Amino acid sequence: MPDREVRQGLSLTELAMGVATVQEITPAFLDATVKRDGIAREWLDKEASRRLTGKGELKRK
Repeated sequence: MPDREVRQGLSLTELAMGVATVQEITPAFLDATVKRDGIAREWLDKEASRRLTGKGELKRK
């Protein structure tokens, strides 16, 4: 396996971007859920899906 690739064919850059996305969305999710923060909820509703495009999705029950 080449040095620049990790599991599932992701480059180190793609992996780092995925980690950064999780680090960005997780606090907003916790603030919206635990603190019932309206600004965090609004950010999740508007920005999270844009940040996750092609990487994943945020689902709500």
